[in-house]
Amino acid sequence: VSDDFNKCVDFNITIDEFEHNWAGLMMKYEAMTHTHFEKLYEYRSTWVPCYFKHRFFPFLQSTQRSEGFNAVLKRYV
Repeated sequence: VSDDFNKCVDFNITIDEFEHNWAGLMMKYEAMTHTHFEKLYEYRSTWVPCYFKHRFFPFLQSTQRSEGFNAVLKRYV
């Protein structure tokens, strides 16, 4: 399940590809009625890479995001 989900999210170049693969994934695992997946799909434009590939974020690196989160987490732990 996890491998199929990751392939669907990370390896689609276009939005149409994602939409097609997402529908296939939901049918394959019969997840269409699960509220969790409905919410994920509703907010897909904020977390699926093919929706924001056309935007340029020159000063943000993936390590900066994780280091920022780690700093917040350390304050509360």
